[in-house]
Amino acid sequence: MRTIFGRAIEKRSNPFENPSMPLTSVSLLNVFGGTPTDSGVSVSEMSAFGVATFWRCAMTLAGLVAGFPLKVYEADDKAEIPAPALSHPASGTAYEQWETVMLHLLAWGNAYMQKVRNGLGKVVDLVPIHPARVRIDIVAGHKVFVVTNPAGAPTPYTTAEIMHIPGPSVDGIKGLGVVAMARQSIGIGMAADAMAAKLFGNGSLISGMLTTDRVLKPDEAQALKQRWKDTIAGSSHAHDVAVMGAGTKFQPLSMSPTDSQFLQSRQWQALEICRWFGMPPHLAMLVDKSTSWGTGIEQQNIGLLKFTVRPWTYRIEQRVTLEIVGPDSQYAEFETDDLLKADTPTRYAAYQSAIMTGWMTRNEARRRENLPPLEGLDEPLIPTVAPPMLLPAPPEPEPDATDTNDTDPEGVNA
Repeated sequence: MRTIFGRAIEKRSNPFENPSMPLTSVSLLNVFGGTPTDSGVSVSEMSAFGVATFWRCAMTLAGLVAGFPLKVYEADDKAEIPAPALSHPASGTAYEQWETVMLHLLAWGNAYMQKVRNGLGKVVDLVPIHPARVRIDIVAGHKVFVVTNPAGAPTPYTTAEIMHIPGPSVDGIKGLGVVAMARQSIGIGMAADAMAAKLFGNGSLISGMLTTDRVLKPDEAQALKQRWKDTIAGSSHAHDVAVMGAGTKFQPLSMSPTDSQFLQSRQWQALEICRWFGMPPHLAMLVDKSTSWGTGIEQQNIGLLKFTVRPWTYRIEQRVTLEIVGPDSQYAEFETDDLLKADTPTRYAAYQSAIMTGWMTRNEARRRENLPPLEGLDEPLIPTVAPPMLLPAPPEPEPDATDTNDTDPEGVNA
């Protein structure tokens, strides 16, 4: 099998596909530097994290998913079963593990995790692999993951050894990352950051200038500047009057309309990156933007979970179910209740309704609030239904005055 894999990776045309090209190669570093964009800035997955909005959106999504406990349940009775590979990985904490997976998915579009098995063949740990080290080949209709180690040596692995979680894909093999699709938008943001740095570095933040009719020598100009600063600087000179003399005038400077429009364009570009992630602007610290997902925090969280977070959690849940826990009798699922927690009075009212109607036990409600269970509170309450009010029987109809059982006294019918 290794020979077949070796034949599949013999001829490659670029640094990523060349097994003999070490990760320290200059050619490979040039590729890692990123792809040039129309803005003149090269954008790579790593350099994109230097854009503030990209960083905030990626970290928010990764943190949300990583904070949800990934649990395993029996398919028949929904009983939770332990899964140490998912909740207590040997390579780090569960939060660190799934945060790394999400960052790989968002930036590179693919996440790879090596399956560590015990002597019985059971997966006991999952170790993330950097996506830039992995290439996918198709051999005899099956995926082969060629992983390049730091020394530059490629090693092929099968799906039994590596779990691949692809992002949205158009070929069913590799996923598409935000950086690959939004390279132009991110490049504009990076170019805007560079222009802003030059704008500030070139002195565009100077509040004003001193002018005089005299021709000043450098030391005289420096003395005038220092005298001006000594006259106006400090809270003790607040609302004071400066007298300079010698025809000296102060001319305030303001930002030009062009520079003002440039700063507005930066805000627009930040909003554009939020669109790529499906992130509400206020969660990317764009506090001047509102959301149409609802007016309450709970409604906004429901919208975030439904339209942005859930597509990623579904992707991870189904892949873990398929390759780690066994889809026939078990399934993996993120517990997302924390994102949907309302304020304390609303939660308590919901618990009361659920307990009194019998579909939640009192200890289940306590567990939701991280409280220890109490004895005797594991049984659901049986709702009592009051019997319907008895209405009085309707009165008997009175007999008709013309209706009589007496015989005809007059003998009319005789």
